[in-house]
Amino acid sequence: MRTRPSALLLSLLLAGPAFAQTDADAARPRTPSADQPGAVQPATPAPPREVGFETLAQRGPDGKVRRVSGILDILAMKRNLLLDDAARAKLRPVLLNWLADVDQIAIDNLDFLEKIEPPAGGQGVIDKLNLEDMPSVHAVAQMMSQLMSAGPLTNHCEQKGAFTPEQSSQNQRIVSDYLQAVMNEIMAEAGRPNDLSVQAPADAQKASANAVSRFLYGVSSRDAMYQYHRLMADAAVNIDPVVASLGLSGPVADKVKGLVPAAKSATTFHDRRKAVRAILNELSFDQRRALLQKARELKPITDPFEMEMY
Repeated sequence: MRTRPSALLLSLLLAGPAFAQTDADAARPRTPSADQPGAVQPATPAPPREVGFETLAQRGPDGKVRRVSGILDILAMKRNLLLDDAARAKLRPVLLNWLADVDQIAIDNLDFLEKIEPPAGGQGVIDKLNLEDMPSVHAVAQMMSQLMSAGPLTNHCEQKGAFTPEQSSQNQRIVSDYLQAVMNEIMAEAGRPNDLSVQAPADAQKASANAVSRFLYGVSSRDAMYQYHRLMADAAVNIDPVVASLGLSGPVADKVKGLVPAAKSATTFHDRRKAVRAILNELSFDQRRALLQKARELKPITDPFEMEMY
């Protein structure tokens, strides 16, 4: 079956590396072309090595792809057979710096994250996105430009010299395999299977375009969203000093005090995040940002390969 890769998926996966390489390419010394005097004919590069991998696109009993949480690029690194212990040791400081940037992006852009995932529950701006509503599309695109400002992690690692081109390509292959599997499933559920031999009705094409766009905008924001979730879960571990740092008083302090025991007793990632979410709901916007900032200070990431993936 011939399938059509999503143009937006390709832009998300390929545009980042292409743009990011511009400065590096400009800085490289230029080799004279073969027809210039004194030029040396470059050797033909060896073809990339084909290496298998364990797919992230695992299927459940219902045959559907199980959605994974966490940083996709790091999940891919755990399945990248081109990485040994020495390669992971080289990656760690680069990953920690990038994750710290995304932490700060999440805190600085909390207002965007709360529009994507409303604190009161219900659908966010991505869930409701309609490609025919151009003002909304433009607003979401502006959010993405901020939430993605740390750049694609795999490409970042290659730029910093922590990945060889071959290791980077393998990591991108693992991530792309998962995203394509999920996108194909979403298209099929919207009535437009990703099959070039099938001509879908116009309404199915519209539904599919909206569904895929929502998925891909979710992909664009997922790193910042995951760090936001992690900061909430981590706040529960140090909830007493985190709350004390806010200097609360009056009715708000009383309400938060009554919610602290649930955060202390929570054990799973989900339950810790839920308990802290309840506390955040009692705070002002500035207090919510301050809580997340304190959580980050008290529980920094020490090993990116050991991060909780809920």
